[in-house]
Amino acid sequence: MAPVADSCSEDLENLLELCKELDTQPPPLRDSHANAFFSSFPLERLFRALASARDKDAVGLVSEVLGRLLGTELGRTLLPGAAPYLAAAAEAPLPALRRLAAEQYGSLLAHSRSRTAAAAGTDGNVEDEVASTSLSQLVHILTDDPDTTVAAAAAASIRAYVSAGGLPALQRVLGAGSPAAAALVAAAERDRGGTVRLRVLALALELAAAGDGAAGSSNRLSNGVPESNGSITNGDGPSTSGSSSSADERLQLLRGSGLLQPLLRTLSEGAADPLACLASLQLLEELMAASDPESDPGAIGSSGRGYRSGGASEGVAVALAGLALPQLLQLLSDPMLSDAAMPLVAGIVRRSLPEALPPATAAAVAAAAAAAAATAAGYGNGLPADPMQVDSGGAASASPVTVVEGPALRAAPALLAAVRGVLDDAGDASPAAEACGLDAVGRLGQSRAGAQLVLADGAVARSLCERALGRSPHPEVRMAALHALAATAGLERAGADRARAAAVLPAQYEETLRRCVFEACGGPAVGGASLKRPGEVVLGLLAQPFVELRLAAYRCLAAMALRSWFAVEVITTPDLAARLLDAGSESGAAACNWRHAAASALWAAVSAAARGEVAGAGEEAFAATLAAPGVLERVRQAVRAGPYGTDGGGAAGAAAAAEAARRMHEQHSVATRGGGGGGGGA
Repeated sequence: MAPVADSCSEDLENLLELCKELDTQPPPLRDSHANAFFSSFPLERLFRALASARDKDAVGLVSEVLGRLLGTELGRTLLPGAAPYLAAAAEAPLPALRRLAAEQYGSLLAHSRSRTAAAAGTDGNVEDEVASTSLSQLVHILTDDPDTTVAAAAAASIRAYVSAGGLPALQRVLGAGSPAAAALVAAAERDRGGTVRLRVLALALELAAAGDGAAGSSNRLSNGVPESNGSITNGDGPSTSGSSSSADERLQLLRGSGLLQPLLRTLSEGAADPLACLASLQLLEELMAASDPESDPGAIGSSGRGYRSGGASEGVAVALAGLALPQLLQLLSDPMLSDAAMPLVAGIVRRSLPEALPPATAAAVAAAAAAAAATAAGYGNGLPADPMQVDSGGAASASPVTVVEGPALRAAPALLAAVRGVLDDAGDASPAAEACGLDAVGRLGQSRAGAQLVLADGAVARSLCERALGRSPHPEVRMAALHALAATAGLERAGADRARAAAVLPAQYEETLRRCVFEACGGPAVGGASLKRPGEVVLGLLAQPFVELRLAAYRCLAAMALRSWFAVEVITTPDLAARLLDAGSESGAAACNWRHAAASALWAAVSAAARGEVAGAGEEAFAATLAAPGVLERVRQAVRAGPYGTDGGGAAGAAAAAEAARRMHEQHSVATRGGGGGGGGA
């Protein structure tokens, strides 16, 4: 036995030396490299040597180089013969070797499809034994491998297969009666820890919702090719076979697969396993975010799954939210889960809403929320299962229920009622619960329709402004309220360009916002003093020493200052204007950048007034103050100076400010309350 062991050890050393040499070669590797390598190390010898490896870095190096070699034309001809060795590698003790197997099973799927297409003159969607075996092995790796990176590689290979093969490939993975679907359902059903179930659900939802050619965009796969190692080249180019598949067909496949049942059951039985329930809810919310990337700057990639789609995929995601509507309503009525569920449900609702709502619809939702909150207060044990179903004498009867249609609008009253429950005047909710409610308001208010719903509900709008600018609550609550107010006022909608028209809402909502802001600022403040003006309140927030709270105040200012009436508040509060327009008033990148973002928003309002542009009703009354020559020049210079006061208005400074603005709107997330920065050009 010793000579065999010595031989394997020597082979491994030689293999590593050869791989190190090839690793220095610029991509792509050529057939000459593959010929020399496989002449020295046929597949049997190669995998026998790898089996003796114990160093994960060594295995990783060989895996990387082998992937590049199998991506050559010669390497692809060797792929079918690699199947037995990949099966052994899939059971190896080292994760790097198992990941190699997962990636190369994806290569086999792509190769099988190309070969079948060439032989049969079809689109390559005829099933063969190699493809069937490879898909079965990938499902096995996905559901049984304990290492998350290995499982992710298997999921990436399956996504690439479906992306290239379109609807026929999706049928082989999710179609009722298919071996792959049966194996996925069985794995989800038998899993008690929740990890495998979430893996399976994530893959199924992504496959059903992904637009053609979109799957696996961040999984090193492009047209079936792991981009970082070049291991696969499909050879056919992107497939268009799935371009005609509709959202309905994909959704029906998902429903018929049996994989929706574990998701809905997990959501329904939230009290039995709260963590699994919230993880499933987050999975659904992330799917909604990925299907509508424009709705959430920076959301893509935040989940680690990184898929990006749109079009029909958005329809699938919205339909899935509709299927889960009863479970969403149940979560909002569960006292144990409602707080944590509110922000996630708010994200789902927002992405299911149309771009804007008729005022009557927003009013009907607000009335239903008020009725649901009153009913919950009377029962004292949670919200009704469906707030649109209230007693005939309830407030919701004031507006026809038929106005409130669709899953998002049917869930919206329950969401707003839950928010009312933690932000009511009783003040008996914990700071953490209030922060969850405010995070939900912030997520909902990012969209135009969501902001309409927030401001149509007077109780929610007042509670939001009071906690942001009025009485002094817990710091966590104050920060959450400031971020939520910024979102509702249109910070995300305005974007890095400070588009006032995108941020400003119809007149009735703007009037509600203005009134609630002034009412909140006119209330009792710290020490019994009364701060009557919003500018004075914001100045007080910026004067305190806690940087996270100042960042939240700057974000709020960056949204509110887009409105002429609030811009006048800034300009006519001398100390606030001085601080905002002075680059030396802040230190640290985040604070400097957000100060500049707020100054840029002020410039958007001031310059619009000078041009005679009106974004909302009544703005003409403020034009003279904002367009005064001294004001214009002062704000212009502050914005041109950049976040640090060193750019001096040159082209480089403007470019730096624009880049900072882009980063801010790509990276910011209300849920994380992260600090970023940015500015707009003057």
